[in-house]
Amino acid sequence: MNRRSFLKSLSAGVGCLVSTGCVTVMGRSAGKRPDVLFIAIDDMNDWTTLFDPRNPIKTPNLVCLARRGMFSNTTAKPQNDPGSLKKMVQSYQASADFADQMVGRLLDKLDATGQAASTIIVLRADHGYHLGDKESCVKFTLWEKANHIPFIIVAPGVTKAGSRCDRPVSLIDIYPTLVDLAGLPPKQDVDGKSLVPLLTDPTKKWQPVLMTMGKGNHAVRSDRWRYILYKDGSQELYDHAKDPWEWNNLASQPEYAEVIDEHKKWLPTNEK
Repeated sequence: MNRRSFLKSLSAGVGCLVSTGCVTVMGRSAGKRPDVLFIAIDDMNDWTTLFDPRNPIKTPNLVCLARRGMFSNTTAKPQNDPGSLKKMVQSYQASADFADQMVGRLLDKLDATGQAASTIIVLRADHGYHLGDKESCVKFTLWEKANHIPFIIVAPGVTKAGSRCDRPVSLIDIYPTLVDLAGLPPKQDVDGKSLVPLLTDPTKKWQPVLMTMGKGNHAVRSDRWRYILYKDGSQELYDHAKDPWEWNNLASQPEYAEVIDEHKKWLPTNEK
């Protein structure tokens, strides 16, 4: 079995193992103390050697791949080549579909054990890859497609089924939100803010959010705009009402100077 086939079968096996283990624990603890079901794999090289540490299988470093030009490499190959952009997108979507199925298993078990009505669910993801848009196949950017993630909160008695909120928020808001939902006293020394007001009223006005990629490189996302300022002073501004794929950089056009100034107010003033 080659490395690609091994990793594919192993990742599927680990996914089934993790979801099966969670389902088992949920069934065993129904009606008892709450469980925290959390599993993290720190480094792919660790779990690819899980079955035989004497024969390690090294996986490619994605940063190095990006620097060598992942987009150029994948687009240079024939469409049906295993390393082509087409196959990369197909594999990426297949992995997302598989994760969706595993989440479904957990939710089905939650319903079956009668715990759904008393359980807060937070579903979120790591930031994802560009899949060829903007001639990019990496996740290390400040553009929308690498920063926008699936994020779902179900809070019995607070959220309404089928509701949707389009306000930009940050993952640092998860902790204060859970503290709020649990009725615990808020902590003053955290940067995030509770999203409960948005859970009860998804149309409520909200402040822009900040994203950072290395020192001095920041993006500010408001309801309509994404503003990016890089360490070298270069800027990007995109109007998501007209340009959701961020093809047209408006930062150099004088009529948008006021929009840029408004978004600059949310940039950090002190970076250590």
